[in-house]
Amino acid sequence: MFSLKQIILAPVIIRFADIENYSVYILLITSINLIYALSNFGIGINMQRYMPNSSLSSTKQKIFYSQFFVHLYFLIFIIGVIYIFGDSILQTFLKDYSSINITLVISYLFFLFLYSQSINYFRFSVRAIRMGIGNIIQAGIAIAVIIYQIFSIGKIDLHILLLSEIIGFCCVFFIFGSIIVNEIGLKIFNVNIREVINEIKLGIPISLNVVLDFILSSADRYIIAIFLPIASVGLYNIIYVIGTIPLMFCRAVSTILPQQLSIFIDEKKTSDGHKIFKDFVYLYLVLSIGFCFGVLAVGDILVELITMENYPLSQWAAFIISLAVVFFGMIYLYSCLSIALLETKILFKVNILASTINLILNFVLLYIFKSILVAAITTLVSYSIAFVYIHQFFKNKWDLQYDYKRIFKFIVSGIFMYILIKFSLYFAVSNYNIDTENLNLTIFVALTGIGLFSYIIFLQLFDAMRPSEFKKFVTILGRK
Repeated sequence: MFSLKQIILAPVIIRFADIENYSVYILLITSINLIYALSNFGIGINMQRYMPNSSLSSTKQKIFYSQFFVHLYFLIFIIGVIYIFGDSILQTFLKDYSSINITLVISYLFFLFLYSQSINYFRFSVRAIRMGIGNIIQAGIAIAVIIYQIFSIGKIDLHILLLSEIIGFCCVFFIFGSIIVNEIGLKIFNVNIREVINEIKLGIPISLNVVLDFILSSADRYIIAIFLPIASVGLYNIIYVIGTIPLMFCRAVSTILPQQLSIFIDEKKTSDGHKIFKDFVYLYLVLSIGFCFGVLAVGDILVELITMENYPLSQWAAFIISLAVVFFGMIYLYSCLSIALLETKILFKVNILASTINLILNFVLLYIFKSILVAAITTLVSYSIAFVYIHQFFKNKWDLQYDYKRIFKFIVSGIFMYILIKFSLYFAVSNYNIDTENLNLTIFVALTGIGLFSYIIFLQLFDAMRPSEFKKFVTILGRK
């Protein structure tokens, strides 16, 4: 949802605010989201692990509200620090764009907390549909507010972009919060310091992992801002968002897979856990590998449609990012396994190595070459290293023997799809006098449809993926 919302909003923001403001918006939102992710200091890991098996409302009440209020206390402290030093921080890092109202930034952080808590209640109760509805409502309202502002005065700025998100957060919280109170009531629990410390010890590796994940997925934008024009941040973010679309599958899976694996482990049905984990791995690989070749075929057209500019090598940058995301998505799935097995420390160890490599390569290579293609390559190197490390860790703790012949069929199907898309484009250009410098949305949709249809056909011809496997995922995801 986050990726789709960014793809929808990017051309709107660029058109009515310019790509420099879009770049600053991305840096600001990324920074605020990082602060929020760190604000719980690891609190919430118990809810992730034990909420799925909780059926009594009293048990759910204790699990949910105990972490809710501890996180709230931490957040209030952080908000106080931001209120005191926020203006100075904005002046230092955003310079010409530092006139942002700090109260709006604080409001964004607070309502993001309320929104995330209400969404996570359904996420960890294994009710993915309701969580998805909440995400759709928030995104829809934010987009609606921006569009209303455009029709009202014909332009938007950073304040409107932040306010649109806040309004979306509020609406979802009031709807979902009322449902939560109706299900488990409202109760303030006394803080048990010993329990809080124990949970922080267990959850802090995940919080530290957030920092490393931030370095892996977002720090390159800040380094790009140092060595390249600010507009390059916006361009790279658009390419990155396009390349990471397959992660929507992983985000959806992360709402159900840790809980499902936890149930199988608790019920001593580990063989069932092994099978369902592999099913999700194959399903992710077939989606992400096909997406890689699709991006290589039409990625440059999509970038041009969003930015309204033709950037050289954009399709290769998007392809490299999408290839990196194949590895990152696998790490995402393995992180679900780490929660079920309570092996959270490995996430920190895996990413600290990859993050260090990512930072060093970005600083050195961007200083020398000054191209966003460099950032894409360092992302691929970092994610692949992280995957190899985490796979080596879990291969003796879980059944990770994959069918590599089947994965090879995914790749071959993707290659044939790429060839067919390029042939279709060549045929259209040769016979219908289509201007290759001005390919429109209709051409993009047509080529995408051809690619999707042909990929499914090739998968069937090679017996690489069966419709029943997609139906199984939809059935599990649709659990209420």
